[in-house]
Amino acid sequence: MDRVLTVMLGVSVPIVITAIVFMFVYQHRKMLHKERLLMIEKGIAPSGEGLQEIPHPIQRKRMLTNGITTAAIGLALLLGLGTMGYGPHLLGGLIPLAVGLGQIISYLATAEDDKKAGE
Repeated sequence: MDRVLTVMLGVSVPIVITAIVFMFVYQHRKMLHKERLLMIEKGIAPSGEGLQEIPHPIQRKRMLTNGITTAAIGLALLLGLGTMGYGPHLLGGLIPLAVGLGQIISYLATAEDDKKAGE
C-alpha cells in the first residue's frame, strides 16, 4: 500500500506542478492580450513589449546554433547509450538528434527565402 501511494505521488506531483505553471502562463498572456485590445480600442499604439520581436538574421543564427547544439548532444547521448546495446533507451539520443537536425534543415531551407528577399 505504501509503495502504491509513493508511485501515485511521484506521478501526480509533477503533473500538478506543470499544470499550475501552464495556468499562470496562460493567465499572463490572456491579461497581456486584453491590455493590448484595450489600447487599440482607445487609439493608443501598443508597444512591442510583449511581442518578443527578434530581428530576422539573429533569429536564423540562433536556429542554426540551437540545431547544432541539440544535434551534438543527441549524438553524444546516442553514442553513450549505444554502449549498453540496442533497445528503447536509444530514444534518449535519437530524439534530440532528430530535433537538432530538423532545426538545421529548417535553417538551410529558409536560406533561399533570405536570398530572394535580399534581391
